[in-house]
Order: sequence, then C-alpha cells, then structure tokens
Amino acid sequence: MPTPSESNPTARTVALIGGAARHRTLVAAVTSSGLRAVTLRAVPEAEVPPAVALVALDGEAERLSGYRGLAALRRLGGGEGLPVILAYPGPIPPADAPPSDPAVSALAGDASIDDALAMLPSAAGSSSSERGLPFEALVARAPVGIAVLSPEGRAVHTNARFVELAGGDRSAVEASPFAGLRTPGTAGLPVDLEGLDGATWSGSVEFEWIERDRELSATVARAPDGAGWLVWVTDTTPARQLEHTLSEAARMEAVERLAGGVAHDFNNILSVITTLSDLLIRLRPEGDPDLEDLEEIFRSARRGSEITRQLSAFSRTTPAEPREIDLEAHLLANEKMLRRFLSEDVALEWALEGKVPEVRVDPTQLDQMILNLALNARDAMPGGGTLTIGATSREVDRPRDVAGLPLKAGRYAVLTVTDTGEGMDEATRSRLFEPFFTTRSWGRKSGLGLSVVHGAVRAMGGAIEVRSRPGEGTRFAILIPAIAPDQVPPADGEVPRGTETILLVEDHVELRRGMRRSLDELGYRVVDAADGAEALALVEEGGLRPHLLVTDVVMPALSGPELSTRIQALGLAVPTLLLSGYTDHPAVEQLRRSGVRVLSKPLETPDLARAVRTALDQ
Repeated sequence: MPTPSESNPTARTVALIGGAARHRTLVAAVTSSGLRAVTLRAVPEAEVPPAVALVALDGEAERLSGYRGLAALRRLGGGEGLPVILAYPGPIPPADAPPSDPAVSALAGDASIDDALAMLPSAAGSSSSERGLPFEALVARAPVGIAVLSPEGRAVHTNARFVELAGGDRSAVEASPFAGLRTPGTAGLPVDLEGLDGATWSGSVEFEWIERDRELSATVARAPDGAGWLVWVTDTTPARQLEHTLSEAARMEAVERLAGGVAHDFNNILSVITTLSDLLIRLRPEGDPDLEDLEEIFRSARRGSEITRQLSAFSRTTPAEPREIDLEAHLLANEKMLRRFLSEDVALEWALEGKVPEVRVDPTQLDQMILNLALNARDAMPGGGTLTIGATSREVDRPRDVAGLPLKAGRYAVLTVTDTGEGMDEATRSRLFEPFFTTRSWGRKSGLGLSVVHGAVRAMGGAIEVRSRPGEGTRFAILIPAIAPDQVPPADGEVPRGTETILLVEDHVELRRGMRRSLDELGYRVVDAADGAEALALVEEGGLRPHLLVTDVVMPALSGPELSTRIQALGLAVPTLLLSGYTDHPAVEQLRRSGVRVLSKPLETPDLARAVRTALDQ
C-alpha cells in the first residue's frame, strides 16, 4: 500500500540528516504526516527541493556528521534560509551551541524528536518568504510554561519551559491530572473547569511532587475548540524577590533615618551635659565635695556618646573623621553592641595581643566594619558556633598586593574576625567583595555588605585577607597602617585659649548656652545667634566682623553651610567650624573638601577648644 507521500508526488520534502540508528522510524513518521522524506545523498535527484531539514543529533558522532550534512545540504543549493530543526536527545552541550541563524530551531530533551516531528508540517508548509522560526518553535522556546490539557485534564502537549518548572519530570506531568498543578495547600486546581465557558482563571500554583522553592502563577482557559484547556505557567519568583528587596530597602532606609534622627537629638542633649559638666569640673578647686559627682556625670555622658556613635554607624550619617584609636580598647568598647546583634547560640570570644599599635581611622567607619563582619559570621553559623575577634600586629617587609589592594611595607595593626561556620569555596571567595553579591537565601537579612568593608579598608590604606574552606569556617584579617610612636599625639594637657571674636550659631538653646559659657571661660568674645538668618543679620546689618564662625549644620531658615557661603560672599574671609549631629546636608562635603573643619557632636570642651584654636590659626 503506498504511503501518503508516494501517492502525492508534489508533497513537501523533508531532508533527513543524521539519526542513522532510527532512520526507518524517522522516515515512517515523516511520511505518515503527508511529507516526503529524503536522505542527504538523495537530495540532488529529488523531484521537489527540500522544504525543511530535520537534523537528528543523537550522539557525539551524530552531532559531527549532522552539522557536516547541514553544511553539505546548503552547498547543494536551495539550502540558504531553509528552515532547519535540530533535535538534541538531551541538554545542548555548551561547546556545541546551534548556529545563530533565524531559520534554525533547536529542541532539547528526551522528546525532542517527537517535538520536531510535530513541527514538520508547519515548517515544511512555509514559503521562502515566510521562513523563520515556525510557530511551534516559538512555543517551544517561550519563556512561559505552556501546556494543552485534554478534556480529562491530561497533558497532551507541553513545552520545555513547562517541564522545567515542573522539575524536569515530563513523565510525571503527562501522567498527573491537571499536569500536576494545584494551588498551594490543596489537591487540585480550585477551578470549575467545566464552567469556564471561555473565561479564564489565574492564581498561584505549585507542582504537587516538588517542594515549593519558587512562586508560580498560572492562567487556565478553555481551548478554542472547546475540547480541553490551555495552561500558561509563569515563574514569578524573580518579581517577588525584587518586591521583597525593595520593601526591605525601604524599611531599612526608614530605620536608618530614625536612628540618625535619634542620634542627632541625643547628641545635642549629651553635648549640653558634657560641656557644662566639664566646665564645672574645671572651675571647681581640688578637694571640692561635688567634684566626684560632676566627674561621674561627665563619664556617664561619655558612655551615652558611645551609644549615639553606634547609632550613627548604623545610620551611616557621620562623615569620615579619622582620629588616633587604641584598637584593642575600641574593640572591647563594642562588646555590648555586638552581643545585641549575635544570636544566643553564638559565643563571642576575644584574642587580644596586648601590644597592638595605635591606628588613625574613623571610629564610626571602624564600627561599621566590625558590625558587618560580625553579622556575616553570625549568618554563616545558622546552627550556632564561636565568633572570635582579635587584634595583633604585623610587619610587612615589602610592598605587595592583597585581594586587589596595594599594601605598603611597614607596621600594621591587624583586626581579625574568625567564625566556625560553613566556610566558602573558591568560587564564592572570588566574588566576596562584589557589590550586591550574597550567598544568603531569599528573605534573610544581611549586614551592610562586604563591598562596604572592602571600600573602607581601601580608604584606610590597608588591606583585607580572607581564609576559608567549606566546613572549616572563615577568617578575615584587616591590616590597618599603624601610627609611628613619634606620631601619637601627647595626652591631653592644658586646653588652648584665645581672645578673638566668635560668632556662635546653634538653634538648640541649652547647647548654645553651654558652648557660650565654655568659650567665654576660655577667654573668647562670643556673640551668639539662634539661627542662620539672625547670624547673617548681625553681620550684614549689625556690622559684626567675627574672627571665626562656629555653626550647626542643620538649622531652620538658613543652614550652617549656606550661612558660611553668604558671609564669604560679603567679602569677609571668615573661617568656619561646623558642628555636626549628622551630616547628610549636600553642601557639607563640598565645604569639607575646601578645608572647612567639621566637629562631631556630642562636644567636649577640650575638643571644642582645640578645634577653635586650629581654625583660627589656619
């Protein structure tokens, strides 16, 4: 009995290339579709030129001969722009990517030949002007999972994306009612499929045989012919993750702003206490019965300033102000803060050498680094463990490059943070300092990012070393240039004094009063103002010619930086000393680059006296 193609000599011709092991099966499948099957060798004698080429790439040898056959077909003529279907039995090997040709369709997977045969009538029926990706190929390559269900709810056709979302188990999809789809927590699609009548249903779904490790959304509609249903499944996990990230970022921004605002207001209060208590201590003679109480008030205010400094570190609103720091003492001062962030099953231990040289760094920046590394260590020990923070010294004998940071020869203080957690492989370590890189699962909170630590260490002129192996924990070592002994400033002595005129501008009444009393006691002539507008009027209309402007940064009507600029515009070369609770004002950094000094609150009389004297002498 003649085949359909034999009874129709004008039938479209399919050039079969490769697939030698199942050549008979392929020929039978092609001819049963009303198409004519010819081998590559028979193409020159074919009555009808090939309308499509099916290349079966069953194995390594078949792939090689298949591509050679495709090239030979095109050399025979009539092959340019010819629709080509490449059928891979499994995943496409990375080194064997199909040609970048709009006429080439690539199918991969156990059913690739079946899918290719289903595409043949459409591909062979296209004219040369219509050649390109057949509609079936577009469905096969669609980034959305697509399935056709029979009237009984069985999967008749599925594309590769649908099977991928189902965990790669095509047999389970085809054997399960509704292709294995269900709404979370139920046994099937909660839709009256018979009652759809052209309407559609959309909602969250999952596949019943795999864990819900991603969020899926499905749309179900009755097929156009009324026999069965069409299902589209989309992976909405990336969108949900983005929404979560944006929500978390907004929440963290709000918390950071709150922390910065609290630190600012508390700094003003502490500045009043430290300024006035220090003033009273200096005015009291030795042996005064009130002296001990005043000193205790002063020490308590200092301890309060440590809390505000930590809030500023969290809110990241404090500008870099390097100062000489005893690294070991600074680490111990952060113990309470660290314990608040660590879980109860993480033990905190110290490994301090006792002879670590002093360093010159910004204390807030250092706190950010310590907190961030501690949080990363905590997250690396989900089942508990030990976090060890240490300090030691090291001599570097020659310049070298450490993790992309240049390290000069010299003496360094070394801050170490070691955990007994999961550790990292080489691939993770190589990306550790990339912005936004994380190994945490979706929804886990994180620190400020190791890229921030890397940037801070670079700004300090130091370097950071990382040692880690899977299952062996992680050790970070931060090398910070040590201060030479002859560069360490002497202990506080007599505070400097003066007689110049100072224009003091501060909107906090109690703080302004305390600062004025301290500066008066140091010998200066002080003229104060409650805000920038009042201060500017004193200069413009009152004829005041101050030697120094001491002003708060953020004030109503006219900010400190704006006031400084307006006074300079009058032709008065008046140096400026800014007082900062938090300094996110856009003009502050520009003024700092031009040499304006910024003094952080809370204030202490010795610091204020030295900053005033330095600004005047410059």
